[in-house]
Amino acid sequence: MKNGKKILSVFLAVLMFMSIVPMSANAATTINYAPNPKVEYNYSSTVKIGTIRYISQTNPSTYFNSNYWGSWVGLAGSECGTSSISMSLSYIGINKTPKDILDYSYETAFGNNWGGAQAKSYLYSNIKTAFNNYLNGNGKYSPPIIHLNNYSRDGHYVILIGKVSDNQYKVIDPANTSVWTITINGASAQYNHPSNGNFINDSLDLKYWNGSDRSDDIYQYYNPNASINNDTQKPTISNVKITNITSSGYTVTCTVKDNIGVTRVTFPTWTEHNGQDDLLWKNGTINGNTVTFNVRASDHNNESGYYATHIYAYDAAGNEAVYHCLSTNVPSSHTHSYTSTITRNPTCKTDGIRTYKCSCGDSYTQNIGKHPATHEGGTEIRNARAATCKDTGYTGDTYCKGCGVCIGFGTSTAKNNNNHTGGTTIKNTKNPTCTAEGYTGDTYCKGCNTKLSSGKAIAKIPHAYEEIARVYPNCTKTGLITYACYCGASYDEIIPANGHTETDWIIHKAATCTAAGTQYKECTVCDELLKIEIIPVLPHNYDSVVTKETCTTDGYTTYTCPDCGHTYVGDETKATGHFDSEWIIDIAPTCTAKGYKHIECTVCGETLKTESIAKTPHDYDYVVTNATCETDGYTTVTCPDCGDTYITDEVPAFGHSDEDKDTFCDECDLQLTCEHCGRPVHEGTFNENLCIIIMMIKLLTAFLGMVTA
Repeated sequence: MKNGKKILSVFLAVLMFMSIVPMSANAATTINYAPNPKVEYNYSSTVKIGTIRYISQTNPSTYFNSNYWGSWVGLAGSECGTSSISMSLSYIGINKTPKDILDYSYETAFGNNWGGAQAKSYLYSNIKTAFNNYLNGNGKYSPPIIHLNNYSRDGHYVILIGKVSDNQYKVIDPANTSVWTITINGASAQYNHPSNGNFINDSLDLKYWNGSDRSDDIYQYYNPNASINNDTQKPTISNVKITNITSSGYTVTCTVKDNIGVTRVTFPTWTEHNGQDDLLWKNGTINGNTVTFNVRASDHNNESGYYATHIYAYDAAGNEAVYHCLSTNVPSSHTHSYTSTITRNPTCKTDGIRTYKCSCGDSYTQNIGKHPATHEGGTEIRNARAATCKDTGYTGDTYCKGCGVCIGFGTSTAKNNNNHTGGTTIKNTKNPTCTAEGYTGDTYCKGCNTKLSSGKAIAKIPHAYEEIARVYPNCTKTGLITYACYCGASYDEIIPANGHTETDWIIHKAATCTAAGTQYKECTVCDELLKIEIIPVLPHNYDSVVTKETCTTDGYTTYTCPDCGHTYVGDETKATGHFDSEWIIDIAPTCTAKGYKHIECTVCGETLKTESIAKTPHDYDYVVTNATCETDGYTTVTCPDCGDTYITDEVPAFGHSDEDKDTFCDECDLQLTCEHCGRPVHEGTFNENLCIIIMMIKLLTAFLGMVTA
């Protein structure tokens, strides 16, 4: 295989695997399958129509969350049905967690109306009806729930969420987060067990519990108020088939639907370009909802014997749907030579299958029908009847569980006098009284009227005494009640005197801080005086007024009783004295005037000490004027605070110098002599007119000299 094909094959395999298996909790948290379902694996307290909220029953596992189970978390491992109900309801917008379902009914309650979702059931022969409702119901029908007999010891509930072909479906499993494929033909199913990888031929036990009833149905929920938002609905790809397979190629057809118009459907093919294999995209012919691809054998990789098909559909809004994992054998140009083997033995219930295989890998199957003599699924006893004291018994007939045919008859058994039938009845009962015992009665068989057991004596019942007379007691005298029974027996009961009921203390005269008072108690019933007491003189209830100490005066507290006016002084404290502050500047000194400062008490503010502050020295600024060739230099000294100023450090002008004899001063570059007349050109001494006259004289003299010569 060439490198281009190898890389693409690996890429497509990884793409297919990643599209159906969430790698970890931190990787993919949702998956998508055409047409609609989106599966959310992370915890969510809400549901969204068209999305399945995944409920794991396996604790611990990556996606198990106890928030869904609440107090039922310990039972999650056995509640695959509850998990499947919760997931199916979430797709149609009904937010019911396993806890909600189990709180309502300890048994899995398939047949209830959950939050407006109505129950729907379909015979297993119509599994396509249930799935088509789900595919085309725009979110109103839940994914179908099915039961697999051989998945585990007790079977297992799962739901169907996607369609691969006419009889292949995608399964989401509450016990396993991977999404796997199942092939369903009638009431039988084939799949690889997702836990151990073994291939399973399963008998679909499409049943559900509704109270104590059991029915052979697929189960599905219906919410008439649900609707998927069409703006987010992807196109659907279904009914993918490969036909007309020859050595030169084959035909691929599929059905594509959406709500906003499919614009393009593509199919990946191979071609050769400059000696290299390139991947191209073949557009299908769209006729209504049917798309057709005519594929040449040279269009794809034939080295491995099959091609993994990916069909892509795009609608007008740019939404993309991808159909994964359809494969077909691509025949070579040789003549097939098939050998046959029976790959599934026929039974009374299941058709047998004969498989024909060619050495090139091509194969097909042939249905060889059922075999009535080979019974499948074990046997069961029906119509058995136990012998009783009245009727003979019957051992029961033997039936095949697979096909329901009777394969053996039972025999009659003699009456059994120890197995009474028809129930029992009680005779000779007698009720007890307060003067005589009773009798429970003897037990007789209703079927044969045989006495089965004797009764027992029942002890006399107590007298039924009733009150016939009463004399009521008072505070000091007793009372009397007389009781009598209908049989004539009677007795008297003494009622004790009630005794006095004291009031709380009643104030006769209130006590003060200068005189005692009095109080008493009496009976609330008969008003008899019961107690008298003296109330002691009360203590003074002084009010206190505090006079605080100051820096110079003492403090004290004045106590006064508001009731009698008594007063006194106490709690004396000494004057605190002054507390000196730091020096406080009143007037800051300058270079021309003294300043002033003082110290005061930090408590009362009194001035305690004052002082003057000496003048500050001048803070002179110095400005230097440098000497030049023609001007003197000096330093100007000025105080910025008061303006005092004077001149110092005078330096005389140092004059021009022209050591290089270029007539310009070496220091200031000033021209020192005129180039025409040779006279000094210091500013103020040079006469330009005189310079011109001298220059003309020199020119005239030179001219005359030339003429004379």
